[in-house]
Amino acid sequence: MPLPPSLDLYRSIRRLHRNLQPALRALGNQYLRDEFARHRSADPQYVAGFVHEWTLYRDSLRNSSGIEVGVPEGRTLKTEELDALSDAQIEGGVGGRRALVSNAGDGRRY
Repeated sequence: MPLPPSLDLYRSIRRLHRNLQPALRALGNQYLRDEFARHRSADPQYVAGFVHEWTLYRDSLRNSSGIEVGVPEGRTLKTEELDALSDAQIEGGVGGRRALVSNAGDGRRY
């Protein structure tokens, strides 16, 4: 029996995270786990967008040239994407960046 699309997506992202540096992997896996847990009981109108955005993330990990050296490339968000973010989502992104910088230990910035 095939896996539900969201579980298959979750597992494929976890596999791709294996290629990340330890600090990035730990942060990415925790964020992934938390987001999928929060959306487990989400209103169905939001699930399609949730799965779509995580699919884009998975595809960017797959296609990123930086993944081979352990640092995935990011992308600049479009204005409409930024406008759609809640204050909590924006703070979460800033907090994630702070965690990466503080966990680097060697002064490198991720």
